[in-house]
Amino acid sequence: MLRRLLSAERPPLDLVAINDIADPEDIAYLVKYDSVHGRLNVPVHVDRDSLVIGDRRVLIFQESDPAKLPWRDNDVATVIEATGQFTSRAGAAKHLQAGATRVLIGAPSPDADVTLVLGVNEQDFDPAQHQIISNASCTTNSLAPVLKVLDDAFGVEQVVATTVHAYTASQGIVDKPAKKRHRGRAAAVSMIPTSTGADKATALVLPRLAGKIRVIAIRVPVPNGSLTDISVRLRESASEETINACLKAASQGTCKGIIGYTDE
Repeated sequence: MLRRLLSAERPPLDLVAINDIADPEDIAYLVKYDSVHGRLNVPVHVDRDSLVIGDRRVLIFQESDPAKLPWRDNDVATVIEATGQFTSRAGAAKHLQAGATRVLIGAPSPDADVTLVLGVNEQDFDPAQHQIISNASCTTNSLAPVLKVLDDAFGVEQVVATTVHAYTASQGIVDKPAKKRHRGRAAAVSMIPTSTGADKATALVLPRLAGKIRVIAIRVPVPNGSLTDISVRLRESASEETINACLKAASQGTCKGIIGYTDE
């Protein structure tokens, strides 16, 4: 998220503050050097209570309780809750107690005011009612737009999908004990079946497909990049050419910038 904001010619958000319990000097180092995305091309350093990134000064806090953060004092309007620790409405609402007006959870939530996926149901957003918003998961964001296009055009009766997913921070680089033993295998040398909530999250943004979606996941030894393989039973008969044409049209129209299409 930080790199996207830094690389944007016209950032849609004004980054005010970062809250992380890690040492600020460590944060500065990790912002500057990224093993996957490479080195940041602007200088980064810590200056008193701020992280200085190029010509931007960003306040930095180390507060484990979101309710105690000084959002009100610093005119923070929107908080991106990306810790993975406060995905429930009650947890995310602590940012509202601290003075924020809206919270965007970067993960599935069991009871957020609304779950939104661009290209699928962003029109459901009601600023008057939705203070706490879930952006679902990365798998949901790859799956739901494609299913919406197919369902609108042909009707979707049943979906079975497999997400082939890069390993995550929850895994170890060497074998270790785990509640489910196979999940404790070394991430960089193993393909590990695991569960995913993408089917439930997809049903939240496409409620007409509730009960029709089954998603499984496989963690594979790559540090970045994932794919979703989708098998769909359609209500109406459709040829390969018709389906491809439908997806291509969506990539140039309603889902431009969300779905990409190539025949190469």
